[in-house]
Amino acid sequence: MKFTVALVGLLAGSGFQAGAGAFDDSFTTDPAASGWFAVGNTNLFRWDAAAGALAATWDSREPNSYFARPLGTVLTRTNDFCLVFDLKLTDFTPNIDPAKTNSAFQLSVGFINLASATAPGFHRGSGWESPNLCDFSFFPDPGGDWLYGPSLTAMIADGTGFNWSSGGFSAAGLASNDVFRVTMSYRAAEGLLRTELLRNGEPFLALSPAKLSPNFTDFQFDHVAICSYNDAGQYPGWEGSLLAHGSVDNISFAPWLPVDDLTLLRKPTGCEVRFASHTNWLYTLQRTTDWQSWQGVTPATPGNDAALTLTDTNPPPASACYRVKAAKP
Repeated sequence: MKFTVALVGLLAGSGFQAGAGAFDDSFTTDPAASGWFAVGNTNLFRWDAAAGALAATWDSREPNSYFARPLGTVLTRTNDFCLVFDLKLTDFTPNIDPAKTNSAFQLSVGFINLASATAPGFHRGSGWESPNLCDFSFFPDPGGDWLYGPSLTAMIADGTGFNWSSGGFSAAGLASNDVFRVTMSYRAAEGLLRTELLRNGEPFLALSPAKLSPNFTDFQFDHVAICSYNDAGQYPGWEGSLLAHGSVDNISFAPWLPVDDLTLLRKPTGCEVRFASHTNWLYTLQRTTDWQSWQGVTPATPGNDAALTLTDTNPPPASACYRVKAAKP
């Protein structure tokens, strides 16, 4: 009988346990009161009190602009971390600049180093002038001669700006008026950033893991931010542009992972998965035998800020793979 265990399953939660550096913002009150602020063109961001969300405009014709909140800590490549947020787009228009219609350009949410991101030479579009950056981005299909369609990416750039992670890609797009919950989790021991999306509460897709390159040095992130990048710095003849409107909500950050230190134990009573858990989370052990569908084999169990064990008391006779799903109550 053969068993394997996956790291973390779908993180279907909206927030995190309170703790040093962690926060959970649902924008039911003025975000300025919890440390949020705008940089660049401040008119691109507005608290929508009625909706309880942050209304955002991504306009590549404007200067680099951010709606940011301090992390309360500085993240480096040696730190685990996790970011969850809801993204809802009302519209997006590629090629908003008629002089820049030959490529795709993105809207983004992620981590920045404020000093780096506001420096005069910071250009997201050049591919080497955006140091200390980790973002999730949607590139709508610009049409025309562009052959590659829309794409979703998750990337990390080191402090030099020259070394980027590899992977973190899906040839997929986002639809307007749907709510996409994005979960980004970085595990320092592996140098991997994993990104998964829900669509209107249902599983949508997982990007390929983004892995730090062999030449990667280090990064320093000190803010989470909604990022509207200026489209300067792109390769001549391959420039893109974008105007998009939408909202970001239920942003949660933690300088740790909701599930960690997994071990698999085979016992006469069944297959046990033991892991480090956190309070205010519910954990479910899931199993697959074909990698096509996952079955919950335990009820949702509250975390306890200590080691938690979930047991499949009726494992299959041949082989199986297990993962742990962490969700908010």
